[in-house]
Parts: sequence; C-alpha cells; structure tokens
Amino acid sequence: METRDVRPPATDIWYATTHEERVEDAVSSLQEQLSGHYLSLLLVFFSPRFDAENLAQALSNVFSPTVVVGCSTAGEFSPQGMIEGSIVAIGFSTETFAFVPKLVEDLRELRSQDVGSMVQDAFYTLDRRVGGLNRSDTFGLMFADGLSQREEQLAAAFNVSLRGAPLVGASAADQMTFTGTKIMFKGKVYDNAAILLIARCQLPFCAFSCDHYEPTEVRMVVTKADAERRIVYEFNAAPAAVEYAAAIGAPLDELGPTEFAQHPLAVRVGGKFYARAIKEVCEGDGLAFMSAVDTGVVFSLARADDIIENIRSTFDDIRVQVGRPQLVLGFECLFRRLEIEGNQLKQRVEAIYAENQVVGFHCYGEQFRAMHLNQTLTGMAIGAR
Repeated sequence: METRDVRPPATDIWYATTHEERVEDAVSSLQEQLSGHYLSLLLVFFSPRFDAENLAQALSNVFSPTVVVGCSTAGEFSPQGMIEGSIVAIGFSTETFAFVPKLVEDLRELRSQDVGSMVQDAFYTLDRRVGGLNRSDTFGLMFADGLSQREEQLAAAFNVSLRGAPLVGASAADQMTFTGTKIMFKGKVYDNAAILLIARCQLPFCAFSCDHYEPTEVRMVVTKADAERRIVYEFNAAPAAVEYAAAIGAPLDELGPTEFAQHPLAVRVGGKFYARAIKEVCEGDGLAFMSAVDTGVVFSLARADDIIENIRSTFDDIRVQVGRPQLVLGFECLFRRLEIEGNQLKQRVEAIYAENQVVGFHCYGEQFRAMHLNQTLTGMAIGAR
C-alpha cells in the first residue's frame, strides 16, 4: 500500500492545545490534533491541575517513540491567547530538527562538571546522528524546577558547555501556589530536577529576551540577606518590606503580587539593569525573591516604559533576523503577566503574540544564556525554510 507524507508543505513545527478536564481526554485531543506528523520531540507545558504522573505516562504511551518532555506552569499561551488550566504541546519535525534530551536530577547537589559531561555526551550523540555541529545550527533549551533555587548555577554551567550556541529556558511553575513544580521527562515526573535539550535546527533561529523597565534614582542596599533562600531581611539597615513599601508609596499590609509586579526592583549586571521579582513578604518583614540576592547588592526601584512598544520592537528585530516566524517559543514571567492584566493590556498583547506565533508558558523565571532573569519575555524564534 502506498504511503504519503501528510505534513503541510514547508511546515516544520506544530502546536496543539486542550482544555479537556480528564487526562485521558486531554491526551486524546492532543493526539488528534498532532496526528500524521513525524515528530523528533514533543514539548508539553501543562497546568498543575492535571495529575502530572498520569499525564506523563499517558503522553509517553500515546506518542511513543517520540520523546515527550515538559513542565508545569503558572499559565499557558498560544496564538489563541493567554490561558490557564490547559495543556499546550509543540511538536518538531524529524526532517528539520534533531534533539538530545538530558535529565539533571538532584539540583541541590549540582556540579558544573556533571553538566559539562552531559552536554559533551549530547554533542557526541548529535555528531553521530546528524553530522558536525557549529554555533550556527545549534541551540540549547533548559527547563528547571522553579522552586529549586538552583537556576543560576545550572544556566551558567549549561551555557559554558554549549560552545557559544545560544541558550534559553524557563523555571517550571505551579500557578503561584509555590508548593511543588513538576518536570516531565520520558513518561516520568520529577522535582528538584531539570531538563537540558541540545537541538540541531536546519531553519533560521534567534534567541531573544526583552523587558521594559528603566531604573529610577531610588536605591536600596541589601544589608542583611539569606542568599541560599533568596531572602532579603534588610534594605538600608531597615526591615526590607517596610523600606520597599515606603519606596513605592504603599501600605505594608497591602504588599502582594500586584504591587510586586507593578514595582519591580532591578540590579545592574554588566552595564544593564535586570529586574529581580519579589515573590512574597516573609518572616520578620523580609522579602523573598525569585532569583539570586546577597548582602551588598544595590537595587534600584524600576519604572515601566511602554510594554506594547517594547514588544512590537522586539518582534520587528526578530523578523529582521529570521523572517516571519513559524514559532516563537516564549517564556514569560508570571509577574509580567500580572502587570499586563493589571494594566488591562491583555488583548493587545495577545494580538501581537498571535501575529508572531508565540507559544509557551508563564514561569517562575527565565534563562537567557548564562543568566536567570525575572519579568521578561524570553525565548527562541524559529523561521521558515
């Protein structure tokens, strides 16, 4: 019997979404939407309302032999819009993509040399499978437990091992409950773990990261901190939450996700300012952060520029580099989503994302090359043939 390739011409990436309540129905929906495509990898970003273990096993069974990896989220998005309680899946063609996935377990005992060995082995596997690699056709993706507090070390080690190839990634989330994020890898679920993916791509691509903040003249010096737990207890020798509330002009008892999203703090790294998202007020009027902090760090209160113009400018630059994208694999900080929603900009942002085929999830932090970031849109844009 004659067989034929059912893929649309010059289409190399497919995505599917489902809002089904039951795991079995959700997986069946994804299978139906992706049927007929030959996939080298299936990336899955899922709401924590799903039973992760059952979902991982069902996806592995249905899509075998395709490797399925992914993580839990604080919200998902696709060209259909920003959504919650769903599953978003992205499939990559066997013709134009090759992936080698690696699982890093026990992040709290992470050693840089172990990451280096994993990446070297992945390169060796790809060399045998698809030939020699170089910076122009290779990139890395990383998905880490968003409560591990080890993203900085992992990103730095992974980036060094990538031989100059770009790295982007995101920290898994759990819908702002901060109780347990999930990493999905080949039919099983892990915490305190991360996925490293080395990809070879025959299409144009570019890594990007954008934010829309500028520092103000308001400075706060960390005078007491627990770096291991990412907690600042004092700014300028005063209780951190008290000092922060005074700086933004808000009552202490009203500090929460909305205020943190609207009034981020930023730290200067290499001549550029980067936001450091505040997770919550903790014991002793301390502030728990979503990324690294330490005594002596100088924060600036940041103000927001025009986020719509910033997003449009970012995608204008992307189109110069890769043309009209087939996919923008996007990772957006949950606090950036809260800011967008709080300023009633959701529909305008969704329209720009839809025009540029942005698919991804809201996360607890973003990785761009060697850095762990907050309150950005970060990702990998992939063009057409």
